[in-house]
Order: sequence, then structure tokens, then C-alpha cells
Amino acid sequence: MPRLFFTDQNGCGAKMRKRGQCIEIFIVWTSLLPSHLHNLHFRSVGTRLPLVRRACHTQVMATLVPSWPDLGALPTPLTAGEAHLLAFLERDLGPEWEVFAQPYLNGTRPDVVALHPTRGALIVEVKDWALDCYSWDRGERAWRVRGSHGEGHVQNPFEKVDFYRENILRFLVPEVGALVREQGWGALGVVRVGVYFHGASAARVARFTGGRVHRAVWQLGQDSLVPGAAERWVGRGDRVPAQFAPLLRAWLNPPLHAAEQQAPLRLSRAQEGLAVPSPGCMRVRGVAGSGKTLVLAARAARVALAGRRVLVVSFNITLWHQLRDGVRRAGGGAALKNVTFVHFHGLASTLGTEAGLTWEECGRDPAVLVRRAAAQLGVSFDAVLVDEAQDLEDAWGEALLALVRDGGQFVAACDELQNVYGRRGGWLSAGRFGRWRELRSSVRLHDDVVRWANAFARAFLPGVGLLAERDQPMLPLGAPELRWLDLPSREAALEALVARARELRHLGAQATDIALLVPDHAFGLALVARLEAQGLQVNHVFTENQADKRQKYAFWMGDARLKACTVHSFKGWEARHVVAVLETAGALSEPQAMLAFTAITRAQGSLTVLNLSEHFQGFPALVGVQAAPQGAA
Repeated sequence: MPRLFFTDQNGCGAKMRKRGQCIEIFIVWTSLLPSHLHNLHFRSVGTRLPLVRRACHTQVMATLVPSWPDLGALPTPLTAGEAHLLAFLERDLGPEWEVFAQPYLNGTRPDVVALHPTRGALIVEVKDWALDCYSWDRGERAWRVRGSHGEGHVQNPFEKVDFYRENILRFLVPEVGALVREQGWGALGVVRVGVYFHGASAARVARFTGGRVHRAVWQLGQDSLVPGAAERWVGRGDRVPAQFAPLLRAWLNPPLHAAEQQAPLRLSRAQEGLAVPSPGCMRVRGVAGSGKTLVLAARAARVALAGRRVLVVSFNITLWHQLRDGVRRAGGGAALKNVTFVHFHGLASTLGTEAGLTWEECGRDPAVLVRRAAAQLGVSFDAVLVDEAQDLEDAWGEALLALVRDGGQFVAACDELQNVYGRRGGWLSAGRFGRWRELRSSVRLHDDVVRWANAFARAFLPGVGLLAERDQPMLPLGAPELRWLDLPSREAALEALVARARELRHLGAQATDIALLVPDHAFGLALVARLEAQGLQVNHVFTENQADKRQKYAFWMGDARLKACTVHSFKGWEARHVVAVLETAGALSEPQAMLAFTAITRAQGSLTVLNLSEHFQGFPALVGVQAAPQGAA
């Protein structure tokens, strides 16, 4: 008969039967005090554990987050396997380690995460499964499970932990992911992963997987939890970048108070009116630099601080950092714990992974994947807030609308002049959203940049969207320097781009304040090669394989290097100094003109346009605006 078994560190234990019920729990007294267990519930028991008081040996252990008395408040009660593994890691890892139980990791909840300041992280998925009821057919990704109601599929837990690792290095801590690639460190040494099967031995797990699991992924059974084992799982190297632990900890356990963050979020009167949470659907259109992203961040923080779940979505992969920073500034860590930040295709991948669905099963359609996975998982939100909503296809917008709970709120922020993908926007209908709410004043752009942008829009995008009113009370910058150069070739543009970057640095501009915007990845890779040959380090998005998005995940405005990016990927961002290359192919299309407009409106201060398009030649003189005399940036 299964029994409740308490032991001390020497293995001496006391057995306890509980009225014929089946209890399978093993507790090590060196890591669990009776007071720890007082309010702890287990899914497999369904009742409070009886207390057995024994003398305990004092031992310096890892820090458990949350602490044992608070574990009963987790959204999902601990399984016996999770509790057993937590107790083991708390005892087996040293005092510099933090062990997190079911941490909220931007919309996902790994079972157990251990973090060390210099040795990286360990993520373990815990399964209290009887493996005799499971099978894994050759060539299949999902596992089969047999039960009293027949046979079904479950997600492969090894794929799940590998997704967690990739999600951390690509999305949550991309700065370190980029360093891992650039400096040749193995990603497996920064974030190690494993799956622990509480009801099986390590040998049984190995027989089940049959050599189909990568050797870098730990396959753990109950007999794997022996003294010193956890130290082997995480390795002993100290090559993990110093910034990794603080950055990941900010996701696992963010600081609670907004006062701990820099630069508290400030809103204008117009922005404040749109940041007040209210149920229903609202569409907001604003000019470039009007603070649409700030409005969404402030609103997300207020909904989250009320204890509600919020989903913040952008189409642009590189934009999520800015949205998260805004929410952190507005509401601190308490808000971050209730907000999920994601770009649309990332949302599809995350939900699909959690639901065990593949892109192929959904016809590689992200809207279908979001809908099916959300329905299967029962995922919904009290608020869904979408930035750059004009970039979404209609089916994508409809899939996001379906995620809002009854009585919830949905806000879509747009700029029609930046519809660079030419989307129809039918999902943003007046019948559903009502009238447009508007932000007409540009609080980010200097008056001179606004004058250029409005003149460009009148000349090449007549009658499209809103023109900015010149008003920047929040922008403490001096008059910018504006340059426009018509150039004959890409080679001339490359030379001018490198020369301007060097000039800005020579004049005292910080590298982190300079953004170089180019038409495509081939141009960008050539630019990066020339800059790095001259000793200028660059944070960029460019790859030879454009299906590889890792560089975009690592693009972050807080990085100290020069920024180099396509205009598409820089939508929603801005920089103190912008140097942009404009190029068009064939007859001028509206999306091409919108892309050029977007490039012009990224500059907070100096703006240099290197024009290769015959359609835009002589723009300043053509529309009666003048570039400022060349001088100090």
C-alpha cells in the first residue's frame, strides 16, 4: 500500500497510513519544516497533510520563491512531484541559487526554474505520469495516452522545455541570446532544461524515450534526485554573461513598486483621456509621435494593477521591449505580473506549443493556430491592447478579438500613414468600434521634423490619415539638423551612411542614440561589415536567411551600440539621430511612400535622408521646405 514517508537526512523515516487512501509523497525533513507544510495542499491528496514533528538539521539552502507558507496561493496547486523536486533543489543547491515555483514568465508558467548569478538557469518540467499509460511512436511529435475514456494525445514535455529555453534566449532576454551567438557560447550552458518523471526511475524514462531526446536535455526519474545531482545538471562553468541573471529575474520576480523604475510614465491630457480603462472596443488613430504606445502601456498597467489579465500585442517583433518598459514605468512589477507581451506570430507559437498544436496542423495560418489553441486551453483576457493595429490582417484582428472575455476591453491603436504592408483594416469597422478617437499632437517630434513629415505626406500621400499638429511639450531637445541628399547608387548611399555615422560620433553623439535605417537585409549586412571594419560595433536585425528572426528578438534600443535596422522593423521606435536610406522600385506605390514617411518620422533630433528614389528627388525644394545648414548634430 502506498504510504506517506517522512525522512531525515540520514534516511531514517516514519511511516503513516491514512484511512486506506492512496498517498505517494516523500518529504525530506532537512528541507521541509512542519511549519512549512501547515497550509500546503497537494493535488494528489486533496487535503491538508498531517504533521509529524521531528528534530531538523540546520542547513544553508537555496531561496525558494514563493516561500513554503505561500505556495498554497499558486494558481495551480502543486503536484506531489513538483513539491518533491522543489524540496530537493532547495536542499541540493547552494545559497546563491533562487528556485522559482510556477513563475509567471510572460504568459507561460514553467513548473520549476532555478537561477544562479553566474551559472545560468535550469528549467524543469514535472510530470506525475504513470509511463505505462503512455506511448511515443517513432516519427511522431506528440505522445499518446490511454485512459478509461479511450486514447488521446498529449504534448511532448521535452519539446515544451526546449520551447521555454528558446523563448528566454530569443524573446525575453535577447541581449544575452545575441551574445551567445556572437561570442560562440553554447546556449545550452546558459539555460539548461530537463523533464522530471516523479513516478518512474531514470532507467524507465530512458527506455521510454529510446534515445530520441537530445543528450543536453536531462531525463530525470525519482532516483535521479540524489545528493549533488542538481549541481551536475547545471554545470560548473562561469561563462554566463553577467547581465543574464538580473534580466531573467526581472521576468521571474519583477520588483513590485513603480518607484523602483526609472523615468515614471507621464501622459498629456489627451493621452490620459484614452488611458482610462473602460469595457468595450475602442480604436485610436494618432499621428507619428503622438504617444499611442504610451497610452496602451498606461492602460495596460491600470488594468493589471486591478488584478486583471492583459494581453499586449504588436505586429513588429522589435517593439515589445518599448511596450514592456512603458508598463513597468506606469505600474511597476505588480503590473508586469498580470501582463503578457507578444508579437502576433509569437502569440501563435506560444499558444500552439502550450496546446501541443503545430503550424502544419493549422495550415501555417497564425489566426487558425491562435483560435484553436486558445479554445483548447481556455485562454482569454480581461483586456487585449494592440499597437500598430494597421499592420494586422483582418483574420488576425478577428482572432485577437475572440480572446477578450465578456465585459472586457479591446483597444487598437493605428496610424493610417504608416500602413506599410497595405492591409485593408476591415476588422477595425465603425460598427464594432464606434468613432475614431484621435491623438493629433506630436509630442515626440520636433516642429521642424513635423514640418518635413507633413510636407511629405501632402506631396506623396494626399488625403491619407491625420497630419500632425506641431506641439512637443515633453521634448526637451534643441533645434534638429535636417539633411537631404539625392544619391545615384547604393554604393554611394553606403559610403554616405558610414561617413555620417562616423561624423555623428565625432561630434559627440552617443552610439546608442544613432539609428541607421536601410531598405533591406542585403544592404544592411553590407553596412554592418563596413562599420565593424572601422571599429564601430552595431546592434542590428540583419540575416542572410530572413526566416531566421533571432536578430530581431535581440534588437533593443537600450543596447549601447549603434542601431541598424530596416524601416519596417523600426516602426514604433525613435532615436535622437536618424540616418535613413530611401529607395523605391518601379512606379511609386502607396506602401512605398508610407515606408518613406515612416523613416522620416523616426527622428527626435537630427535627420539625414539619403535618397535613391527618383520619385522623391529634390523633395525639400519641391515642397518649399529647406534643410537646415550643416553644423553640429
